[in-house]
Amino acid sequence: MVSWVGSTQDHRGAAECRRAGLGSPLVTDTRLILRTGRPALDAAAVSADGLDLVVLDDCGDLVGVDLGTGDQRVLCRVELPPLRQQPGDRRFTPEGVRLSVTADAALAVLVRDGGRDGIVVDLAVGTVLRRLVNDGHHCATVRFAAALTRHGDRRLLVHRTAWNRLDASDALTGELLTGRALPDGSAGKDPEHDLDYFHGSLAISPGGRFVADGGWMWTPIGILRTWSLPDWLTRNPWESEDGPSVRQSVLSDDWDLPMTWVTDDLLVLACPGDWDDEEFEQIPAPHLRLVDPAAPEDAPRRRIPVDPLPTALLTDGRLILGTVDGTATAWDPDTGAVAWHWSDLAPTVIDHRGRRAVRVDGTTITVRDLP
Repeated sequence: MVSWVGSTQDHRGAAECRRAGLGSPLVTDTRLILRTGRPALDAAAVSADGLDLVVLDDCGDLVGVDLGTGDQRVLCRVELPPLRQQPGDRRFTPEGVRLSVTADAALAVLVRDGGRDGIVVDLAVGTVLRRLVNDGHHCATVRFAAALTRHGDRRLLVHRTAWNRLDASDALTGELLTGRALPDGSAGKDPEHDLDYFHGSLAISPGGRFVADGGWMWTPIGILRTWSLPDWLTRNPWESEDGPSVRQSVLSDDWDLPMTWVTDDLLVLACPGDWDDEEFEQIPAPHLRLVDPAAPEDAPRRRIPVDPLPTALLTDGRLILGTVDGTATAWDPDTGAVAWHWSDLAPTVIDHRGRRAVRVDGTTITVRDLP
């Protein structure tokens, strides 16, 4: 079902346009009703034949959507990962099921944030290929660390296997690609590489060059860590713990901060405040922190002041898109200037192939062309 907005509307407030020195372009929205008629839990953009979006509903149906035609089809139904916690766990992260899908819509990964379980699903036949389980230690304090990417011809899944350990595996076969061997040849933890760090939300750069990890360590304090994915896979299985490419570039009171990769060498985080990495001088004002994980550690720190602070970050591959309270703002990362503002739509997904912003809310899918 496709319904077009009846009239063309200005979707930017006059005050925002004046402040940004922008005109007032006219836009229209397309609205779809999710075929299953049940509320969506999450959605992911894809670039497959006849599919631009995959939506997960609250009964476990995975629905493929063609945003151009409005056509929808149920790909399969799966059992949602349960919420299992240790007795006495304190909750510091919103609980919910999160969906990731490979660009070709072949595989889906569902994980339970605040929990310890996840699944990998073959969307072509609707079967669960493998089950993901972390050790559950303080799992209610962080998102379930899991992210999809490609390396060569392989689809990769990077995921938390213990509170202080990540692994990369072949998403299709489950083959472990980051096995650590101890000096005696056995597998397990090596005290020389022990990491006192709880892995949190993950984001992998568009070309698969870097992994960004927004976790925490005891005090507690949030720490952003980045490292080279190719080095981890081909040179040093301990790279994610203490390899030469690891950078700790943001210290904050919070973890699992909203973040997005704009390019392979530009990561953006929404920070309520942070500290100078060396002098521990607190920067209390909300800002976007721009991070280049390949830059020298003494490179100048780049920040864009923002108010209010976005609660989610997206990108169209060029601009930084932040959403908060039903609105969206785009910034130019080179200048820090506002490129455009929508006062009435907060996208949840960006369809890069079609250059469309998509909001999935309940049973409604709202689609708007990007400026």
